[in-house]
Amino acid sequence: MVEIIRITPDFAVAPQIRADDIAQIRAEGFTTLVNNRPEWEDDVPLSDREAAAETRRHRLAYAYVPAAKDALFDDALLDAFEAALKAADGPVLAYCLSGTRSAILWAMVTARTRPVDLVLHALSRAGIDIAFLRDELEEQAERRGIIAPAGATTQPPSARSDAPRPGLCDNTGRS
Repeated sequence: MVEIIRITPDFAVAPQIRADDIAQIRAEGFTTLVNNRPEWEDDVPLSDREAAAETRRHRLAYAYVPAAKDALFDDALLDAFEAALKAADGPVLAYCLSGTRSAILWAMVTARTRPVDLVLHALSRAGIDIAFLRDELEEQAERRGIIAPAGATTQPPSARSDAPRPGLCDNTGRS
């Protein structure tokens, strides 16, 4: 069984999954699976093609957004991950080798629309510490004009209706 780390009610990360984990993922209420594990990495036990077939079999939406370790701040990658989240029709589980890259991608994309402190707080509550990336998260916020004034109170990302939603190909032929 895969260890699922919930960051918000609608988004979680996990380390590398196997085909037999997908039934558990569906049973836990996820509607979308995002694969951030590049196929060119060593020892990938579940290929993109196999993951897509298994998610289809379990009626989950699926997106392949490979995230190389040296490309986590690439605009095209962040935009693709954001599009996957927005297209989701329910809770999303993203995975990579350890779950960390998926958490970083979520943080970078969420910092575009939410205060960085709230993003870091949500991750911290889930046991993930990426405070060392504060500058990169602030850069995402600045690029989108989402810097919260000092002392401003805001809702956590999961409490806001306009938060990026997890998404993708829904395995029904719709995109």
